[in-house]
Amino acid sequence: MEPHDQTTRREATLTHTTVEDDVTRAHYRWNTGEISQISVPSNFFFRLSGAVEASHYTQSPVATGE
Repeated sequence: MEPHDQTTRREATLTHTTVEDDVTRAHYRWNTGEISQISVPSNFFFRLSGAVEASHYTQSPVATGE
């Protein structure tokens, strides 16, 4: 895998989906050339509004080094 400029906007296009038993698989092609696949079980629930813009973010405690 070759390194990419971190300022490059990465966009994925859904190329196809397949359904096998209780799993849906989605295949994506990125504008940088990579190919990705995700597998989602049939009982999975995804609320897009919560994923795109969370109402708050938690922060881990910061170590002081003392």
